[in-house]
Amino acid sequence: MQLLAKFEPRLVGAVLNGTATEFTDIQLHLFSDSPEAIYLHLMERRFDYEVFERKLRMTPDRQISVPSVRLAMGDETVEAFVFPTDGIRQAPISPVDGKPMRRAGVGEVEALS
Repeated sequence: MQLLAKFEPRLVGAVLNGTATEFTDIQLHLFSDSPEAIYLHLMERRFDYEVFERKLRMTPDRQISVPSVRLAMGDETVEAFVFPTDGIRQAPISPVDGKPMRRAGVGEVEALS
């Protein structure tokens, strides 16, 4: 998360919820009005990455596509979903319980350790 700190990363998903297995990817939400800024940030640090889109449900009736990147960090795979800067105010809903996804910032993740 430190590598992507300028994009206000939030940990989400199975790793945060404690249900991850050894095969689970780390999932992050990043915030930037320009996904290209994130791609450039990774290129400047010589990370190989793959760009893709992910569909996420914002309300029971509204789904959006968000630009995303997948990269390897050591033995782990990280999937980062890029939201506009103001997307930090509304989390997508969880496919598990239909409630807003729990998001944890760097401080909260460090406190979990």
